[in-house]
Amino acid sequence: MRKFFLLGILACTLVLFAGCTMSIVVPVTYGSAQICSGSPGIYGELYVDGRYIGYLEPNTCLVADNLLLGKYHVARVYHPWGGVYSREFYLNFSGQVVTIY
Repeated sequence: MRKFFLLGILACTLVLFAGCTMSIVVPVTYGSAQICSGSPGIYGELYVDGRYIGYLEPNTCLVADNLLLGKYHVARVYHPWGGVYSREFYLNFSGQVVTIY
């Protein structure tokens, strides 16, 4: 058993000194988030990370698809009379509910 361990260490050392590198590839995972209005006064055009999602009605939700899991995102609601409501959120899992107050 010790002989195989030493051979493995020797092989890794040779690969390292030969200039070869090993990399771990982490797969990119996408999910969705439900963006909700938390007040009757918050409504308008909804954008997530600069991408148009739709018109958010008062006290309702819209689903934003194709968001990277494990990253921060920004949801912005542009009110028809000029106000902007925004919320930064970290997407932990697909289907997460984000409420803008």
